[in-house]
Amino acid sequence: MFSASAQKVGSKRIFLFTNEDNPHAANPRLRDAATTRARDLNEVGIRIELFNIDRPDQRFDFDAFYKVQQSPILPPQPHPRSRLTQPFFSLLPQDIIERDEEENGDEEEESPTPSGPPESSRKLTELMVKVRRKEVRKRSLFRLPFQISEGLTMGVKGYTLLRHQLRGIFRQVYMKGERVREVTAVTSWICSDTTQYLLPTDLKFYYPYGGEKVVFTKEELAEIKNFGDPGFTLIGFKPTSALQIYHNLSHPLFIYPDELAYSGSTRVFAALLKKMLELDRIAICSMIRRINTAPRMVALLPQAEVFGDDGGQEKPAGFHVITLPYADDIRDLPTKKTPEADEEQIEAAKNMIEKLNIRGGYRPENYENPALQRHYASLQVIALEQDIDENVPDKTLPKVETIHKRVGKLVQVFKEKVWKNEPPRASVSSVGAGKKRKASDEGESGKAKKGKAAADTGSLDMKALVAQGKVSKCTVPQLKEWLTTVGVKPQGLKADLVALVETYFAEK
Repeated sequence: MFSASAQKVGSKRIFLFTNEDNPHAANPRLRDAATTRARDLNEVGIRIELFNIDRPDQRFDFDAFYKVQQSPILPPQPHPRSRLTQPFFSLLPQDIIERDEEENGDEEEESPTPSGPPESSRKLTELMVKVRRKEVRKRSLFRLPFQISEGLTMGVKGYTLLRHQLRGIFRQVYMKGERVREVTAVTSWICSDTTQYLLPTDLKFYYPYGGEKVVFTKEELAEIKNFGDPGFTLIGFKPTSALQIYHNLSHPLFIYPDELAYSGSTRVFAALLKKMLELDRIAICSMIRRINTAPRMVALLPQAEVFGDDGGQEKPAGFHVITLPYADDIRDLPTKKTPEADEEQIEAAKNMIEKLNIRGGYRPENYENPALQRHYASLQVIALEQDIDENVPDKTLPKVETIHKRVGKLVQVFKEKVWKNEPPRASVSSVGAGKKRKASDEGESGKAKKGKAAADTGSLDMKALVAQGKVSKCTVPQLKEWLTTVGVKPQGLKADLVALVETYFAEK
């Protein structure tokens, strides 16, 4: 299953959904074969994640097979960063929590877990929640040293909590032949003067400066871009109120201690986080993410760990890394003095806004990207040879009728208050609707355009243009008019019209 996939994956796991707590009970040979197969999978790095399901009249019994098989299949090994053990079969729910603590390098004292077998999944919703928790393993974007002061450095791992989801990358294929074959793109460099193919060693780089081309070699360019080794360097602290929302230059990252890189990083990280939360401070740092990249000024915003009503973690403890702008990145807006609103106008705006307030705030999980949904729906219907449904649900569109019922009168009051001393504005229905021209004017202008096009077509030597390869220089009306005169029906885009003209003379 995994060997057939050419794509590299960060982890290999098998989700095992079963309500059979004692498989192959009457056949010892098959039972031993299953145990051997499970051991082989574990040796090649493939984990088995068990999702137990109760039967209507019987609870799932872990002692019958799975719990007993932990020791014979793989004896629990002590984790290098924790006192916890790592069983072969991951039992739910307590082993999920234990494994997450191991992966995060948490050295704090483990929380007590209830005795007895784990609680099984009695509802489909509970089962889906457990699947989502295990579905994606958090892969770090980077592992960097964090220098707090001279002689004090800890390791951190960086993650991204938000990322713009894009469509999948399309592949180019070669369709001729017995099978579809994927093609590989090859880049070649050609001299613009001699049209000679160039090797990578023949290439140089230049930057324009003062009307001159300053040429660099690849090594010199890499030396210019080198600002030191990657990592974080602490510069100082600021009150949290000094950080404004418009200071965020890109989507923030999230860092967590890396105990493998530097021993004791978890303790130093936890102490720094706790003290910054108490003092309500942010840390200003210099960050170099990769070699040959420019340093960025960043703010580390501390976040405390938050648990939900069900005891699950809603927000992890760590620092948000917010990229700050340089002085060169700031753009001044051309501000003009605008009239100030009076108390009546402000009150009317407040009443309208309060009625349109989204209850519970904006929750991104309630809104799916309509472009992605349409893309996936199109792929599905094309693959299954179904009819394309044009009505793809778009949850980003406003509910006009509901809004009108809720705030229609308040919007009218707001308009009257704001525009009481000004001429009335155009309504929504009339936006973009200009004054129509009279039929006579339109007819005269249409005749003039047609006459001009006909005159231009009559002066064209299409045969000479075809011989010179300049048919594409003609306009679409000229091409359509010429094709009509020779008895060819014009259809398609300009490229199709040019092909019709060339085909006409080729057949002659």
